[in-house]
Amino acid sequence: TFSRNILNQGFAEAAQTQAAQASQQETDPQSPTQTIQPEVKSEPNSPVQSPAEQPTQQSTVRATTPDKEDWKELANQLRDTDLTIVATHLGLELDAHDKQKWRNAHHIISINHSKFMDWQADKGGGGAIDLVMHVQQVDFKTAVQWLSRQDLTTPVFVSKPTPTLDLAESSSSPFQLPSANERRWAAVRKYLIDERKLPILLVDRLHERGMIYADGQQNAVFVRHATSTDGSVWVRDEPTGANLRGTWGEDNAFHGLAPGSSRQQGWFWVGTGKGAIERVLLTESPIDTLSLATLDPQRTKTPGATIYISTDGTGAVPVEPLQQLLEQQKQVVVAFDADPAGEDMAWRVARHLPGVTRVMPSQGKDWNEALQAGAQVQQETGCVDRQMSKQLWQWHRAAHQVGKSSQYLTRITEVAREVTKGGELSERAKTAMNGDLRQWNRQLSQQRASNNPHNISLA
Repeated sequence: TFSRNILNQGFAEAAQTQAAQASQQETDPQSPTQTIQPEVKSEPNSPVQSPAEQPTQQSTVRATTPDKEDWKELANQLRDTDLTIVATHLGLELDAHDKQKWRNAHHIISINHSKFMDWQADKGGGGAIDLVMHVQQVDFKTAVQWLSRQDLTTPVFVSKPTPTLDLAESSSSPFQLPSANERRWAAVRKYLIDERKLPILLVDRLHERGMIYADGQQNAVFVRHATSTDGSVWVRDEPTGANLRGTWGEDNAFHGLAPGSSRQQGWFWVGTGKGAIERVLLTESPIDTLSLATLDPQRTKTPGATIYISTDGTGAVPVEPLQQLLEQQKQVVVAFDADPAGEDMAWRVARHLPGVTRVMPSQGKDWNEALQAGAQVQQETGCVDRQMSKQLWQWHRAAHQVGKSSQYLTRITEVAREVTKGGELSERAKTAMNGDLRQWNRQLSQQRASNNPHNISLA
């Protein structure tokens, strides 16, 4: 059952044939038929739909009991029905945060192609019949009969009450970390090490410190902490949120924040080295953070401490601590993905933090792709023009170093974002860029000469 694929087309053809047979039977008074209106489940307190508002969902079935061969054929037709359609007919609601998860008062079910897993019951299965048997607690024949009476070509539409927000509760209730489930940790650990290629020692050490663990739905949980700093040292305070990454099933793309997490007051970050902070590198996700920390060639070469921090994609950036570092002539590096979205976000950061620099992976779109690639060259799609990106970031840095105004630097970020979206660099911009780069090079030459007392020119 676990290896079956979803074959909607096959069931749709069977439904069309059944409908054609029903049409013929309606003109034949000697053909006994029974028309059944399928049940449409709705939420408590939801408005009752009038017949005109309800979707038309009639199926005509024979009143006679199917024989053994008919049961087998019908079950084969129904077994591979799309589980998400079956879930809606069973009255399950799609989770607001995880598009692969369905729930009601008694079940939390993840659906991955033809397989499902109920995290409440700690039980899984495969196929539409298994799902009905599990949710309704019925036998095989009852599940087949129930499925045969549903219009499974399209999802059922269920009226839902308008959600409301309890402001008093949301403002007073502290964030609660998702409960850890050590039984799920082995699978999450395997995913991080085998599929994402993160170092074993790194994963195990962070787990021992409670910074990474598994929850009851086999998500990898990355804990976000509020951070206090005196400008040279960062200290983790109380947890303010958690990043979740789905690991169950094939091609699981779920990722997001645990309910109640604060985007503005906490981050997932790791540090290496000792002493005062010399560098901070910003990435888009916790897995990219750990991948960059693994790949970074400067990690062991740079004195002091280095911080690798996840901004959760378009999440907030700790502007004040980073501004303090820039004022102390430390490095703040934007290491977002090498795609147009990552480049655009990098320039948005540069607009608020003039003086930041930019790095991106030489292979793949993000740092975990680069880590998985190793020394192999990958075919890249959707990445930015790295050469043009390098020139624009050199221009921004040069303009900052030679003392251009904040308005001038802001204009560079605006031009760069237009180029990232596919625009051309104007001749006027090219002239300004080349002029700033020449002025910076002259400034660097003068600094090198003044720092070298043996570089004496004799007339």
